[in-house]
Amino acid sequence: MHELNNIETMRLIHRFFLLALLSTSVVVAREHTNPPSIALRTETSFVSEVTLASKNYVEQNQWNLKFVLQSNLHNTSKDEITLTVPGKLAKNLVTNVKYIIAYQTHRKFKENGSVKFEMYADGPRLIRVEGANPAIFRLNDKLKSQLQSTPGLLKSEPLLFIQSIMRGIAEDDPKIQEFFVRELINWDGLHAKLSDQDWNQLFEVFNSSDVSVGSITALLENRSVVHNSIGVDRMGTKVVQWLENWSVDMDAASDTPNMVLTALNFAQANQLSEWPLYSRWTRSNIPSVAEKALLILDQLNAPKTKELAMKRMQETMLSDESRRVLGRYLNNKK
Repeated sequence: MHELNNIETMRLIHRFFLLALLSTSVVVAREHTNPPSIALRTETSFVSEVTLASKNYVEQNQWNLKFVLQSNLHNTSKDEITLTVPGKLAKNLVTNVKYIIAYQTHRKFKENGSVKFEMYADGPRLIRVEGANPAIFRLNDKLKSQLQSTPGLLKSEPLLFIQSIMRGIAEDDPKIQEFFVRELINWDGLHAKLSDQDWNQLFEVFNSSDVSVGSITALLENRSVVHNSIGVDRMGTKVVQWLENWSVDMDAASDTPNMVLTALNFAQANQLSEWPLYSRWTRSNIPSVAEKALLILDQLNAPKTKELAMKRMQETMLSDESRRVLGRYLNNKK
């Protein structure tokens, strides 16, 4: 009961925070595309500077991470925090190293018109939002500062606010860089204030061999101001190169399928290429990607696409996922 009362108190505080944000900021982000510095700071979330004390295998490739609190950045955490995470993430983390984490202990939902909170049965969990998927980062002063920033700076010191984000984008750590790329991309209206130097810096990120999947996705999303300012031609050269070489067999649980879909949309919207680029993606093991490729090809040449689909169905090593997509397409063409 005490913890639920704390959640109610945090909800009231967060409501006040949001009202202040809406009244002072010259740029308001939509709820589903909030910049990560806003999306991670809710009435049910905790953002903390911690030290990873231990990590232990539990079962079925699940690991327990035990963190010791160093400082609170948003809401008040316990002195010790235990989170259960997949093995792949656990193996990438190092004990006795400081991190910044954002997590939740409760889910928020509505029932009969009332807002309610329910504790997660399996314990606290890391938040997953655009730019922080999952929300754990090596301790970084620029990131820490951004997670404590006041959105009102957009009104009082817009250039200072942008400079702070651009310095974060210049960081070498691809995960921290992605946070700041999303921070910039997801602020509606902020793009009009960027300089040519800022746009060139974003292209350098996009063109880098170290760029993260999430940063590519953010920069390729349907934002004409961003694309025109960076340069559709120079972005397009890279997109075509990627689509010609990325594997069509992808991990469905990763962010890669969404990146490929975004790249296909970008290529189609800007008429970057023709048949060969899209036809290879009809073999994708991700249904949404295979369907997107078929849709593009069908618009280019419907009879030829039907013929291609029939040939693909005869391939020995075609994945079950691709075969089902192609089968539905052919059934619709009868």
